[in-house]
Amino acid sequence: MPTILGATASQKNYNGTHGNASRAALVGAVAAAAVNDDLVLGTFDAGTTIDEIRINHGALGAGVTVDLGYRYVGGEAGSDLAAFGSGLSMAAAAVKRFEAGPVKLLYRAQIVATIKTGPATGSINLLAEYRFEGVSHA
Repeated sequence: MPTILGATASQKNYNGTHGNASRAALVGAVAAAAVNDDLVLGTFDAGTTIDEIRINHGALGAGVTVDLGYRYVGGEAGSDLAAFGSGLSMAAAAVKRFEAGPVKLLYRAQIVATIKTGPATGSINLLAEYRFEGVSHA
């Protein structure tokens, strides 16, 4: 399954000291993306806690759904490709929110939108509210 890199996939996101809150604007676009194609929207360092995600998207195509989650870039166990939403309808332009609770990234991770039905064409924009707290080795 091909991986499509969004415009912000390699962007360095600010990691403030003492767990201060930050925001990251992540964007990506697909053109005729097939089922199980991954759109990488951004990358966060280990020890980042994501508190909320707002998803703004265009109409990606009739019946198109997406799973939104994270994948550890080093192949570590525990990636969750639907942590922020599963089967999210992207057929019509809309805004969605993930507010289920904080998700702590134990390793360096990519935020990934996986196309579940295709072909999908259009853009996805995320606003991620996050804190960098570091990784406990206790």
